[in-house]
Amino acid sequence: MHGVLEVDRERPYHFRYRDGTRYFLMGYEADWLWGADMLDPKRRLMHRLIDQIDARGFNYVLVNVYAYDTRWCPGKVNEWDFGPAPLYVFGGTNEKPDHTVLNTKFFAIYDGMMEALWQKGIIAHIMIKVYNKDVNWPAKGSADEARFFRYVTARYQAYPNIVWDFAKEAYNEKDETLQKNLTDLVRSQDAYRHLTVAHDDDAYEWNKDLNANIDFRVDQQHTDWEQMIAFDRAHRMRPVVNVEFSYELGVEPLPTHTNVNQVDWKEMLRRAWRIQMAGGYLAYYYNNTAWDIVKPDPEPPGHSRWQILKQTMESLPYWRMDPVPSLAAGGTCLAEPAATWICYVEGSNTRRKENTLTLNLTSLSGPAKAEWINTWSGDRATAGEVSNGIKVFQYPEAFDKAPAILLIQRK
Repeated sequence: MHGVLEVDRERPYHFRYRDGTRYFLMGYEADWLWGADMLDPKRRLMHRLIDQIDARGFNYVLVNVYAYDTRWCPGKVNEWDFGPAPLYVFGGTNEKPDHTVLNTKFFAIYDGMMEALWQKGIIAHIMIKVYNKDVNWPAKGSADEARFFRYVTARYQAYPNIVWDFAKEAYNEKDETLQKNLTDLVRSQDAYRHLTVAHDDDAYEWNKDLNANIDFRVDQQHTDWEQMIAFDRAHRMRPVVNVEFSYELGVEPLPTHTNVNQVDWKEMLRRAWRIQMAGGYLAYYYNNTAWDIVKPDPEPPGHSRWQILKQTMESLPYWRMDPVPSLAAGGTCLAEPAATWICYVEGSNTRRKENTLTLNLTSLSGPAKAEWINTWSGDRATAGEVSNGIKVFQYPEAFDKAPAILLIQRK
């Protein structure tokens, strides 16, 4: 690791580590990672999922401290269902809690997850509370609640790979003063100054009297992806991460919640690229690992395609690039206008004018090379050398229906 994650003060829509090393965030939602086979001393299932996440380039995991069960799949329906968890985070049980006590046995097991993520260099986005998983929490504003927040902060703050989140589904907390006080409590107890956020709380994050303790935007936005990224970037100069925009269907149809945004890997990837081209960051959701059902194998098809996305973006000076829709017709575009363009073009069943991309390259300051990338396979096709001017590029026939990326880089 390179120290604590920070917002880049010089490029405030992006991240870097405290030592200055660049960090391209690509997230993975694994709410129950701590609870997958938590009574197995070797934590084989948990390690399998972490290894899989790491191998595909995901470097940021969203995870709860504790959750009881999902409402769409209550109880244990199969061997891969880890809700309700066998251990409670407090004394007693979720049904009969003793909130004056914190269960150190639970946290000792949680330590193993934190250690495994740290060893891989993966940031743990720790959601201290969750509002829709039937947890019996301490009374709001109580000493027991404050103790819980202090304990979590004290136990894990020495790990460099942490972002604190007040709560998953934080918009359910209607007492914004309480939310502010608890977030401030975490910040005051954290000697290492990790970033703090709130999962999808528009009212809080858009309130200038409250949002000073929120370091970057964490949104769940299932529609209007580009518009909301642009809105949030204009509202505050800070990174914007859409952590929940759709859910990739499981290779195996295991029980899960129903939602109009349950999509196949192709649609999931299409949305991801659109958010990326708008200047946002992303988190991946997979039905069979996101919640209390944790079955990482067979590996979902989206993994390898998201790996292509990350490798492509990290090959560019992405932190110097901004969304510039006025420079492209037929696709979306990020650009450092004198030197680098990356454009996204939808695939199609037809090959008419809609499959061309027209770019304004009049600001290009020297000869450049152009190359297409197939977002499904990673295959590449040269588009030749280009100079400045208005240029029209033809979608490669060999890519068939796959959406494509066009890269233009000054030599």
